Amino acid sequence: MSMPLSEIRSILIIRPSSIGDIVMASPMIMALKEGYQDPKISWLVDPSAIELLRYNPLLDEVIPWDKDRWKRLWREGHLFTFLPSFDFFCSSAAETAEKLGLLISKISGCLPEF
Repeated sequence: MSMPLSEIRSILIIRPSSIGDIVMASPMIMALKEGYQDPKISWLVDPSAIELLRYNPLLDEVIPWDKDRWKRLWREGHLFTFLPSFDFFCSSAAETAEKLGLLISKISGCLPEF
């Protein structure tokens, strides 16, 4: 079941690296702000590219995600001991569940690359 576009309140942009792609996709933030009713917009990004987005006033949250570190922890069986140190647990259970779902989907390969 899909949600009507008018009810979307949170948007997560997943473009972890590729600095050129991040620069080219940045104008999309303004279009999203104008196209939805007061959305919370977050961007998942590799720490090496975080400075490109950190001070963008249109973004509500920039989420650093070190893909190589997560892959290494997964392979070594240490991923779940690392989770508490990740700025992952949020102000609401729904937001935490949303981020956990994203994490599981990304690790399992269920989310496509954009």
